[in-house]
Amino acid sequence: AKTLRVQQKKAKTLRVQQQTEKTRRVQQQAAKTLRVQQKKAKTLRVQQQTEKTRRVQQQTAKTLRLHQQKAKTMRVHRKKPKSLRLQQTEKTLRVQQQKTKTLRVQQQKA
Repeated sequence: AKTLRVQQKKAKTLRVQQQTEKTRRVQQQAAKTLRVQQKKAKTLRVQQQTEKTRRVQQQTAKTLRLHQQKAKTMRVHRKKPKSLRLQQTEKTLRVQQQKTKTLRVQQQKA
């Protein structure tokens, strides 16, 4: 009877060890899966931010080209008095600075 109890106790200990090992493997796998998902999410966020930055820069460049074209046209036709042209140039500069500032803030938030 004593031998039977010893054998049962050994069997129970073995089952507990096996269950513990199985739990540990499952937890490791879950942690690995989580790391992979987090990495994928981060990559996606970076890609989206890069794309957004590229679009903003394209828009800024387009706006700048339009302003330069407009300034060139104004120089050619000389429609406005010089003081008004200077005001327009200052306004263009302020708009451009504001866009640059906005872009910087967006990049910092990312």
